[in-house]
Amino acid sequence: MAEFDKFRGPNVAVDIAVLTLDEGHLVVLVQDRVEAPRGKVLPGRFLRKGETVGDGLRAALMKVGLDIGPIDAGLDGGARASSAAGRPRAHLIGVFDKPGRDQRSTWSMSLAHYLVQPRDRLREVDGEFVPIRPDGSIKPKLLFDHDAIVKKAARELRAQYELTPDPENLSGSDELTLPQLQQIHQWVLGEEVRTDTFRRRMEMLLAEVPDPNDPRGTRQKTRPSGDRGGPPTRVWKKISATGGTPRESHRLLQLPRRT
Repeated sequence: MAEFDKFRGPNVAVDIAVLTLDEGHLVVLVQDRVEAPRGKVLPGRFLRKGETVGDGLRAALMKVGLDIGPIDAGLDGGARASSAAGRPRAHLIGVFDKPGRDQRSTWSMSLAHYLVQPRDRLREVDGEFVPIRPDGSIKPKLLFDHDAIVKKAARELRAQYELTPDPENLSGSDELTLPQLQQIHQWVLGEEVRTDTFRRRMEMLLAEVPDPNDPRGTRQKTRPSGDRGGPPTRVWKKISATGGTPRESHRLLQLPRRT
């Protein structure tokens, strides 16, 4: 033990970008620091002795009024809530360790994560939701390197939504029409995409929902069209997920944007 005592370790923090959709925009939760240095920050805290990363993440979320239960910070690219199927995931996006990143400490690093939740589950949280622009920036500027964390979190979430039908279940439902699904994806991406390409890509990862009123089970369930006098819209369910966070190489598969 004496051999290791001579090596002073850094102060290790966990910071988390809580992302959701609000009024047609991808937004992130920020807070006001009441102590110096004052300004806007992401939820986070320094790890205490004996704590796991999962412990720190849960404590940081509870500080803003969000308790999602125990979190296991695994090595599979994300921290996964372990108590029940369908629990939220907090994705590890990287280690931020630039010297001088935090003026409170001469040596610190952040294990940065992001968590995605439907807006109705975040009604009671403390803080302010601010829109994320298509380039990943937000206003006002955040303290420390939290702007970089937000930018990377948005980039990785948006990469998922280029490829997979609503992988973070922001719709709150497994059954959707394609217009509903496209709207959610466009809100996440911050841009409109071409409908034909979007539908071709997503239909490969969707299954038809049978019409419950059809005893033969051969008709697909439909919903009234949003257009007056338009034909009913077919209902689909999600059957596939990426199983992980797409990285930069997947930008080659970006959905074509409307011009």
